[in-house]
Amino acid sequence: MGILRLLLAVSVLCAHIHGKAVLGFRFLNGDLAVQCFYMISGFYMALVLNQKYRPGQYVLFLSQRYLRLWPTYALITLLSLAGEFLVWYAGGNSPGAIQAWLEHGQVLDLSSRLALIAANLAIVGQDWTIFHAIDPQTGAMYWTNYWSREPLPALSFLAIGQAWSLGVEISFYLMAPWLVRQRYWVQAGLLMFSLAARVVGYRFGLQGDPWNDRFFPFELAFFVAGSLAYQHYSRFPDLLARLAPAMGKYGRWIFYAIIVAYSRLPGHSGPLYFLLVGLLFVLLPVLFYTTKDIGWDRTVGELSYPFYLGHTLILLLLEPVLAAHLPGDTWGVIYVLAALGFSYLVFRWFESPIENWRHGLMKRSAA
Repeated sequence: MGILRLLLAVSVLCAHIHGKAVLGFRFLNGDLAVQCFYMISGFYMALVLNQKYRPGQYVLFLSQRYLRLWPTYALITLLSLAGEFLVWYAGGNSPGAIQAWLEHGQVLDLSSRLALIAANLAIVGQDWTIFHAIDPQTGAMYWTNYWSREPLPALSFLAIGQAWSLGVEISFYLMAPWLVRQRYWVQAGLLMFSLAARVVGYRFGLQGDPWNDRFFPFELAFFVAGSLAYQHYSRFPDLLARLAPAMGKYGRWIFYAIIVAYSRLPGHSGPLYFLLVGLLFVLLPVLFYTTKDIGWDRTVGELSYPFYLGHTLILLLLEPVLAAHLPGDTWGVIYVLAALGFSYLVFRWFESPIENWRHGLMKRSAA
């Protein structure tokens, strides 16, 4: 599912380039792309926990997942802060963490400063930062339902803005070893509970950003849906074997084309949203079955994580250059190519050695 994951990462980039398209396409909207990532994560966590980890290896699982996320996050955080500082120092517009800390860091009280530093260092809690803002007078952090309406959102102090989704992922990891081993009806019940909570939240006005994709209790349904899709994968191998030939040749490429052309599809956005989520749920087992042994597809998928974290740095550094020399309709494809090049370098020279070390550590720990 490497191409799928990369297309979702490109969709998030498209959401951050202010309406500019990539070769005329804007892919999925950002909220939907992130929720598809959640479903894929639920599938993969159910897969690895049921096939690679024994019950009782809770700490080993959490440590392995954290070691998968944190090194790349730390590297791109340092690069992002350096890039933001250079742009700010050169007198450009750098609406990121460096500018927030330099202009407003002195007003933060001790508890707010420590909480924001810890969130930046550890990733954990970044999703909850979105539901807080800073009082410009006292420097205290307070709860807010809508960060975008506040004069000083706590989110502005995060080095990588989109890394809040990693906080949501970690919330799922904390319960995944228990959740993905539950019976089908228990998981289905959790999915319905999460959906019901979302409906109740909508009834009380909790909708739009940040409630669409950043509040873990509402997003739990997508992780559980991915885990349920794994149950279908593990229970019906003969059916998958029959479906795989046709799906491998045509089906998955049609689904990829739907993602690319999503913004151009006719119809209301609501039905299209539910159609795509439903399609992903149904197709996840087949998509994994038909791509799990394709080496280049796995490599493409490995690029999605540094692409997702690093694309805002690419936008920050390239936008002044592109604005001065190239027409706007060429920016999207240049952004994607530059982010892909950056992602490959991170994967080849940083992630790969760390992953080899992590896998060796896992084998020793398991033994």
